[in-house]
Amino acid sequence: MERDRRRTIEAVRSFAVVPAVLIAIVAVGLDGAQWLRETPLWLDEEMIALNIRDRSFAQLPGPLWLGQGAPFGWLVFQRVALLALGTSEVSLRLLPLLAGAATVITALWIAMRWLRPVPAAFFVLLCSIGQWVSHYRFELKHYSADTFTALLLPALAAWVVEATDEDRVAMRWTRWWIAASLAQWISYGALLATPLCAVLLASAIYRRSGLRSAARFAVTGVVWLLSIAAHYGLSLQYTDNSRHLRDYWAGHVLPHGLDAAGVAEWVTGRLERLASNPGGSEMVVAFWCAAVLGFVVARPRLLGALFASVPLSAFVLAAIRQVPLDDRLALWIVPSLYAGIALLLDAGVALVRHPAGARRRLATALGSTLALGALVVGSDIIVRGYRDLDLGAPSTSNHDLDDRSAVAWLKARHRPGDVIVTTQLGWPAIWWYGDLSIRHHAIGKPLPDGTLMLAASHERDWPRCREQMYAALAGRERVLVYAGFPDEGANFYDVFVGALEPNGRVVDFARFAGSSLVAVVELHAPADPSSMQHGADMPADGPNPVGCVSLRNARRW
Repeated sequence: MERDRRRTIEAVRSFAVVPAVLIAIVAVGLDGAQWLRETPLWLDEEMIALNIRDRSFAQLPGPLWLGQGAPFGWLVFQRVALLALGTSEVSLRLLPLLAGAATVITALWIAMRWLRPVPAAFFVLLCSIGQWVSHYRFELKHYSADTFTALLLPALAAWVVEATDEDRVAMRWTRWWIAASLAQWISYGALLATPLCAVLLASAIYRRSGLRSAARFAVTGVVWLLSIAAHYGLSLQYTDNSRHLRDYWAGHVLPHGLDAAGVAEWVTGRLERLASNPGGSEMVVAFWCAAVLGFVVARPRLLGALFASVPLSAFVLAAIRQVPLDDRLALWIVPSLYAGIALLLDAGVALVRHPAGARRRLATALGSTLALGALVVGSDIIVRGYRDLDLGAPSTSNHDLDDRSAVAWLKARHRPGDVIVTTQLGWPAIWWYGDLSIRHHAIGKPLPDGTLMLAASHERDWPRCREQMYAALAGRERVLVYAGFPDEGANFYDVFVGALEPNGRVVDFARFAGSSLVAVVELHAPADPSSMQHGADMPADGPNPVGCVSLRNARRW
């Protein structure tokens, strides 16, 4: 009878996890379908892809070009994929896709191990469809690896102390340190989440087995320190000391000189921004209350504390001005926040199903309140994530641009001796899709066939600005123009072509997606400053109200 009872319980448990398993399977399948669409690369993707393509394995250490930074191991894996599978969007995004699938599978393992059936399915769905968690599975960046590893490490830490004997605990903590040591090579999230997680794990081992075991655990962590030291020497130091990255993210780092009230105001502002992006919810107060309360009421308690350590690590590091706390750089904390919301639902379900003691009505009411709060917040995340899914017809645009088609159009019309002009942040598209090595062809010199590559800036008018532009084009007959990424304003194309029109005319033009504009402009010979005329919108006296365009040799940075 007892054996039959156990078999029945196991059968019910196995059937109960089916919804969570099905959600994970469907999520991974939908991700694969979206991945196969081969959406053109976006600017950030092009810039990291150029580093991966144009640097050998031996050249991957050191400061990356174009103000980029990425974990060294991730760069190595990406280069392996590029060499093995080619430079298509599908091959380049394979690693982010796999890391995204690993995030979903890790969420499924956590759900099946620690959550009841409904919260389990709920948690897997959150990690599958959360707006920004799902978005970055299709970008050539390491952010999906951040979500995977920063979710895996606290869960593995909880798994360590669940072993039934001391030898097994020691074996598991060794595996945990090895996992943390390897994960930080492909993920900044793993690097940032490990220290506080390790402190909590050491505390749990101390309470369970005493000081000697905790000391052994700490000594085993030397392998992680050595791994970090090696990674820092090869790569991390250049990202950490990058002036470009520090300037770019300066607005999202705690400012110097704030008093207590200023720090509190800054942190409050972070909470609002993080709930929306990357949290994926507009219910700011409810989002944070649900996550934090879930950490508090979680069973086992250590599991809640370990998941709470991930966002807490982010705020501690932000308080000492070590990491920005915004947007995609904070994506690594999101799965743990989703875990907090799922743990709140799990606690609520437990109270409703098994109210304890004489106060059954109070327990049921409290459980219903907790469960309802988690469901409301989670539903907001799920709805917003669903609306952001791209399940319609395949799109050839990315952020309203199609660099791939635009550059192909330019390549088909290119002749030796032409001038190619785009903005500074338009050049990565041409370097990538034009098959131009930035190691050899982005150093301010013409191409071997005489093609001149110029970067354009839309500036306030200054004396002789237009003469400078025509001097840069002197002796040239044709200009190939690309207006893509709007770093010089949405009207850059009109301003630039308008400046050329007195001494040239557009002979070919095309638009791709909504904002990728390309044109061939034939210049009147001789194209030099003395031939410059003033159009009707370019008065001879006084500054031009629409500004002017200056040209300089295109260089990598």
